[in-house]
Amino acid sequence: MAATVTERFMQALERLEREHKVGDLVALYAPDARVGNMLDPDSLEGPEGARGFWNLYRRTFGEIHSTFEHVLETERGAALEWVSEGTTPHGLPLRYRGVMLLEVAGDRIKRSCAYFDSATLGHQLSRGLQRAETGEGAQPSESEELPGGWMPLL
Repeated sequence: MAATVTERFMQALERLEREHKVGDLVALYAPDARVGNMLDPDSLEGPEGARGFWNLYRRTFGEIHSTFEHVLETERGAALEWVSEGTTPHGLPLRYRGVMLLEVAGDRIKRSCAYFDSATLGHQLSRGLQRAETGEGAQPSESEELPGGWMPLL
């Protein structure tokens, strides 16, 4: 039996997190898809928008691994509840939870939007940056900017 879009999404995200390869995720998005998160839900469009979103997501962390705890799936989409654990770019541990909503048409994602506690994650990431600035950790890496200071986090 062929894997559903939701199953392929989870597999592609695992590959991105483990191998830093975004191609499998990008291939899931329709040409007119919308990509975002709770901070900016619909500003990126299509496969290239997905590429920018997921590349920047991966570069936000040192190491990261998402575990899907609950998945509700229909023919029109899915809700995926997840926990992500890993490290900041500066090596400090982090953990945060959220939900990814996928809207699906056929075998493509039409819209994806992540909802998470941005205050908790922001605190964990800024703690790593503060340590780096005081010489207690690695130096911050270069970051890519997208329109409006947008920062894609899962």
